[in-house]
Amino acid sequence: MLCAGIVAFSGCGSGQQNKSSEDTEQNEEINARLIEEKNELQKMAKEGFSEINRKIMELNEKIKKQSEPLTDKQNETLDEIQDLRVDLNNMLHEVKNISGDKWENFQKDFKKELEDLQKKIDDILDEF
Repeated sequence: MLCAGIVAFSGCGSGQQNKSSEDTEQNEEINARLIEEKNELQKMAKEGFSEINRKIMELNEKIKKQSEPLTDKQNETLDEIQDLRVDLNNMLHEVKNISGDKWENFQKDFKKELEDLQKKIDDILDEF
């Protein structure tokens, strides 16, 4: 009777170990996917920043060639562009610290801010 109890008891532990192993594998898959998505966002950001920097250089050249002083609106837009660049750079540095439950919102916010920045730069470039 004692042997039967030990066998039955050890079998229950085995089921818990399998469940724990499955949970660990699932967590590893989720973490691997999160790391991959973070790497993809960083790559996209690097490409976006490269394009933004190119446009900023183009904008600076146009400003130098302009004989008239910048308008208040243009100065405000340039300040907004600089603020957005700083915000995006700070967000990019936080990518590695973002947990899985906050990732989707972070990713959506980052992409939106990057698009907003690119649009502002394109808009001001069109003015010159």
